[in-house]
Amino acid sequence: EGEFFVKGKRKAVNVSLKIFTEVPLSIPIFLGQARKGMQEDSKYDGAFMGNLKSQTLGNKQWSSFSIKMNPEIRQEVWGRKLNSDTALLVLFTAVGTYYDQYHPSFVSILAQSAD
Repeated sequence: EGEFFVKGKRKAVNVSLKIFTEVPLSIPIFLGQARKGMQEDSKYDGAFMGNLKSQTLGNKQWSSFSIKMNPEIRQEVWGRKLNSDTALLVLFTAVGTYYDQYHPSFVSILAQSAD
């Protein structure tokens, strides 16, 4: 997990990486279940959760969905399979305008890391 601080703004950007083993499900199904669990979590009451989407980055298939916690906090959950039963999940969180500022670099890093 990494946090990037911007002067005067603690935790402006956070990137968390988690590896799950023994995941026999496809990533869209696995992320769909994670999304449903988050919707039921009181921490996400009132949050907007976007639909699950898939795209190719760096020759690898990724699935993702977005979360808008409030006008200031935006998140994206990304996932892909590393092998038949291991999944990688990456959570990108940014505060305010830092989302638009750092999101393109985040996606570029995902594409590069997939090779």
